[in-house]
Amino acid sequence: MNENPLENNIGPSPEEQKRLEEKEELERYEFYMQTHPEVPFSPYTEAKEPGPESAEFENLVKQFEQEHSLEALHAITDLTPEEAKTHPIFWPAKLALAPIYEAAKVFRHNEELWGMYNKLARAVGVIDKDNKVDHTR
Repeated sequence: MNENPLENNIGPSPEEQKRLEEKEELERYEFYMQTHPEVPFSPYTEAKEPGPESAEFENLVKQFEQEHSLEALHAITDLTPEEAKTHPIFWPAKLALAPIYEAAKVFRHNEELWGMYNKLARAVGVIDKDNKVDHTR
């Protein structure tokens, strides 16, 4: 008899293979859930009423407006991502906007305070795929 042992070992049936894959997937999921605790409820989904945080936020907005001309920012219409990093008006304003956004997230459902952030964000704008600065989103 000239039997090749590899010819006889064809592996598990398709049903058995699917069951094994599902079992492995479940084990990976259970391991992930054990090693990555659930994220607690985010306060950013609740409306935040004005308080001491809103005064601090408003001070950040005022400081931004004093240091960065919203008119000059709105005047920037053509900019590549590479140029943006060295632009003397755009880049400092973009960097200064980041902590304001973090503070503004708490007020996402407060139309007045969130509007203050949006006013600044639209002045800075977003560079689109055509290297145009979009000041509408």
